[in-house]
Amino acid sequence: MTTLILMDDDAINPHPQGLAIDDNIIFMLDQTHPNFTKNTDRAIQYGFRHPLLSTKFLDASIKGKMPHLFMYHKYNNDYGNPIDSEKQQANKKHVNFCISNYKKTQEDLCSLNVILSEEARNYLHDYSKTYRFKMGNGGHDEQREVSGRFFLFETVPNTFLVTVDKDTANLGGKEETASIDTLASFHTHPLDAYHKYRVCMAWPSVDDYCVFLGIYANGFGMFHILGTVEGIYVITISDRLAKEGREKIKNNFQYYEKQIKDHYHVNYPTCNIQEDAEENENVWSKKIEKYLDTMNSKKYFYVQFILWKDADKPINITYNSIDNNCMLSDEQIKFNNLLKEQHKKK
Repeated sequence: MTTLILMDDDAINPHPQGLAIDDNIIFMLDQTHPNFTKNTDRAIQYGFRHPLLSTKFLDASIKGKMPHLFMYHKYNNDYGNPIDSEKQQANKKHVNFCISNYKKTQEDLCSLNVILSEEARNYLHDYSKTYRFKMGNGGHDEQREVSGRFFLFETVPNTFLVTVDKDTANLGGKEETASIDTLASFHTHPLDAYHKYRVCMAWPSVDDYCVFLGIYANGFGMFHILGTVEGIYVITISDRLAKEGREKIKNNFQYYEKQIKDHYHVNYPTCNIQEDAEENENVWSKKIEKYLDTMNSKKYFYVQFILWKDADKPINITYNSIDNNCMLSDEQIKFNNLLKEQHKKK
């Protein structure tokens, strides 16, 4: 696969020589160039996206070199044509976020607020509480765990609306589901499992924590949301664990997995779900507060809990940057990996 690199004032030729469909085009923009703003707007206008700041491709001998802005476009039939204004505005916000949130050191953490869209709230709520599936020919209806990934759309600076990517939604088993490597993921704990085990709460299991840590070690894992009968649990990597680095976690994953299984199991409370929501909340609040105190006193994760009635409010997410960039999409991570590959070839 061929990669074309454009720089600063280079023209965006709709038919570049030597490229085939699905080849890569990288636009590299110098922040000190007098036409930086103009060229960035031009790149956005013509559909370049997934912005990253990086010193890759720059002369390593120049210390303190200001990182360049990199943007990506796959060569296809749309290349060389302006995109619609709504997409341009979204990409412009992404560029602004990228530049304003670039971290000077890898130890600096990213922070933003997310708000679940009404559709996302209903999706998690209904798959936890009510949705049932007919299994097999003539089979009976039953609930299943569901998993998938979220998309993030910036509404105002540093606040993002979260929507469900239904194309990635996966129907799992009664009490287990698959996972995917993604920045923002989710799964559910269905009501049928509560009745089966006579519990009234189903916070994250040790397997849930292990799966999320695996996603993080693979280079993703901004946050994970668990939808349950009682509300939503939001899992992020703690700043203490983030300092150990993804590579160390990945290379020693069995050790970390054992630590989770040894220290993160907490039995679910055995009780019945009540008809009265307020009565349930009184039980939940005391037990969940204790659970959160226990989990958050440990090293690996930071866990938040939100009742369904409060699920429309902003949730603060703190997460680790990747190569000093505060990533917002899986595509950015893939683009960053492409930059690393190109840098090695240089």
